[in-house]
Amino acid sequence: MEWVSLVYENNGTNGAKTAIASLLRRRKFEEMGMTHVCCRAKLQTSYLFSLESGSPSYIPDNDIDDILDEESEFVEILEKEMTEVMEQEYELMFDEWIRQVKLSLAVLCKEAAEHNKEPRYEVDYKNDSFKSHSAIFRTTNPTKEVKYSIARYALFVEQRWRASEKDQSPQDSWYRTRIRYLLRVLDIMEFSALHIAEEMRDPLQPTFGISYRQFRRSKGVDQQ
Repeated sequence: MEWVSLVYENNGTNGAKTAIASLLRRRKFEEMGMTHVCCRAKLQTSYLFSLESGSPSYIPDNDIDDILDEESEFVEILEKEMTEVMEQEYELMFDEWIRQVKLSLAVLCKEAAEHNKEPRYEVDYKNDSFKSHSAIFRTTNPTKEVKYSIARYALFVEQRWRASEKDQSPQDSWYRTRIRYLLRVLDIMEFSALHIAEEMRDPLQPTFGISYRQFRRSKGVDQQ
């Protein structure tokens, strides 16, 4: 979210819309099952839209031409949808991006739940050893990790704002903008701001005062 905020501050509304559109395009690309023709890398999408890739094996030019012909209709649909997306207001695009994050998180949670049903170890009778399955799925609780990441971001925002006050160069506008969008994220993701505020209570920083009042004033803070 900070990346999008920085793009907005440095490149204006159009720059931020382009940045979000690139994230939405990737999501729609994957939903439609389209093929990456630059290379056939092992791609894995996370709930934060990060990209993890293995060693790519490039697709022959002839195959690329065939793929482009076969998926030309999908490309036209994708381009039309992205044109419509770019015509929306920035705030609407931001909300749609977070909704897509929420959908990705739901998929990860389902996969994690299925993985958690499997035994952590399997007996390898041939080699007389145990085979671990713990590395198959990288997290057993994706929602908890996302909430933790949001709390870390909120902590960063609060720390920077308080530091600016001490330097007598308060960044009130910077701070209010990020808190506003952070609360919007919590609303769309249906996360309790109260729980996020509690997550921000870092025992290693006992003198740090979190922006608990700002969270409490947000709509629906105690619903969960």
